[in-house]
Amino acid sequence: MVVSFVIPCYNAAKTLREAVSSIERTCSVPYEIIIVNDGSTDDTEQVATEILQRNRYAQLINQSNKGVNAARELGWSKSSGDYICF
Repeated sequence: MVVSFVIPCYNAAKTLREAVSSIERTCSVPYEIIIVNDGSTDDTEQVATEILQRNRYAQLINQSNKGVNAARELGWSKSSGDYICF
């Protein structure tokens, strides 16, 4: 069983590290983290890149700003887990 965590982000540089850290601390089953940067104008992409360097189970997808639903759908389409959490 693999759990896919899809994190849609728009200007989430201040909170993204803690969201990922929470998953890393609490998830006891195999997982993947899919960060969907929805056209952020802050340092979200830079923070996500730092996360990718230390967590091999994380991936980043960048898209132009299309809204949270489009970001969720894109993350969902790229997930490979048996369960998906947003």
